[in-house]
Amino acid sequence: MEIKVKETSVVGPLKKRPSMVYGSLNWISGHTRAHIPLVYFYVGSRHRRDRSYFFGSCVLKEALSKALVAFYPLGWEFEDEALVPTIDYSTSDISFYPLLTLHVPPFIDRTILHARIPPHPTFNHIEYHPPPSMDILESQSSPRPTSMARFRLPLDQINAFKAKLKNEHGATYSTFVILAAHIWRCVCKARGLPGNQSTKLYIPTEGRSRLNPPLPLGYLGNVIFTATPIALACDIQSKPLIYSVKIIHEALKKMNDEYLRSTLAYAEQHYNNMMTLEQGVPNSNCPNLRIVSWARMPIYDTDFGWGSPIFMGRATIPSEGASFILSSPSNERGLSLIICLETPHMELFKKLLYTEGVALMKNYYKPSSL
Repeated sequence: MEIKVKETSVVGPLKKRPSMVYGSLNWISGHTRAHIPLVYFYVGSRHRRDRSYFFGSCVLKEALSKALVAFYPLGWEFEDEALVPTIDYSTSDISFYPLLTLHVPPFIDRTILHARIPPHPTFNHIEYHPPPSMDILESQSSPRPTSMARFRLPLDQINAFKAKLKNEHGATYSTFVILAAHIWRCVCKARGLPGNQSTKLYIPTEGRSRLNPPLPLGYLGNVIFTATPIALACDIQSKPLIYSVKIIHEALKKMNDEYLRSTLAYAEQHYNNMMTLEQGVPNSNCPNLRIVSWARMPIYDTDFGWGSPIFMGRATIPSEGASFILSSPSNERGLSLIICLETPHMELFKKLLYTEGVALMKNYYKPSSL
């Protein structure tokens, strides 16, 4: 298939907003900034006679220019030109081209997130400790091939899973905690991790409502912290699922205002030692795992004038061991799991995901290809 770039455009706000002064957090400026490749599928309206309207560049430009009035920091000019992403169009691989590039400044009124002065962390922040590596190094010089797959998680079977755990252990846990525990165990088994191997689970955690007082509803920007439960592979694989559920639940419960404020202080304290902060960048490669929940994001409300998308998902997954839980189209009633694993591990993971732990689920779960 041949793809030609017909036009590139810079779209600004339909009208300008007054200039504002933004606070800054020094340590945030050291974090990696990258494109998040997403893919949306739309069906053209049969009621419109003008077919050029569907996916026309004029519609995209007009919609974006109007959106940038409300979300003005996304299109405003800032002094730090290094914040503007640059694209290398010299490569012939079209998959490296972002379809839409936004100027997203990371300094948007961050004064309410300033660390204590002087910064004084009060916790041992294991999220910034080096991730576990394989105790037994495999004799392979080049990286193994990886595969990405999408799995449907029907709502009625998620509820059956939750009900079974409640009946057996008398406690109620969130859908995410239960799914994360199940996925973690299946991945450990699919990888064939030895029992004494440590494994670290990275869970990006929204901090807006966990801070006290909560951030304003209109606060613009990511406020993401990372919960990082660690366990031995033998415990994750052989102990009842409730074991993994509890350690994930406790790791998330710990992410309160006191801990998050301590995280800000830790990052500010180590700002001049970027190597320390970079150790906190999630490393999902074997034997570790990263699970991101987008289940509550209104991803199917993205309407450019053509109605809701029939499907939305990650175009690629950045690394082996990274996974995303997303809401499914309304007609599917449930969630979706998108995960990247080494190709030899993927087939066993598929089998375990639908049969491990709750036998009745295997009659309903059906994997689907991306």
